[in-house]
Amino acid sequence: MQLQALRDKDLLKQFEEYKNFSGKKLKLVRLEAVRAGFKHAWQNHDYATIVQVAEKFPEYLIQEDPKLMMWHTNAQPRYSDSNLF
Repeated sequence: MQLQALRDKDLLKQFEEYKNFSGKKLKLVRLEAVRAGFKHAWQNHDYATIVQVAEKFPEYLIQEDPKLMMWHTNAQPRYSDSNLF
């Protein structure tokens, strides 16, 4: 259990680096870090993070992973709705 918590912490730290990346597109990413970050953002209703970070990845990365696509597809309308107010 402790080992899993440390692993998750490491994955979320890596995801934070992706979130703070200011270049055009990330070419190399750790898929499990993206999954952990999207899952964490979803649980916290942080749809903006999912949508904004997904824009930093090559399109195929989201499209080829069913979980990432599910989180991204479902976060988009929620993010858009929150920007209306």
